[in-house]
Amino acid sequence: MVEEYIEAGEYSEALNLLHDIEDERTRYLRLVCLFGLKELQRAKEEGKVAKAIAGDTYYDVVSIYLSVLKELEEYEERSEERRVGKE
Repeated sequence: MVEEYIEAGEYSEALNLLHDIEDERTRYLRLVCLFGLKELQRAKEEGKVAKAIAGDTYYDVVSIYLSVLKELEEYEERSEERRVGKE
């Protein structure tokens, strides 16, 4: 049912059903919903945690997390911080 809501663009309804934040797939689907709702700051915060503990969903989580950073115009800033840290 959650996936059907997401496919229909009904992110609020899907988000209301995603409570088990200990579940990796639930965390990923929450990111999808938050990104769809343009709740970017919240998606950024949840994305940090999801990325740190992701296993099977790691690349999906990272993809959305990078999209969130790009929307917030923080992707370039993060990339620059990493480059400077390596020098």
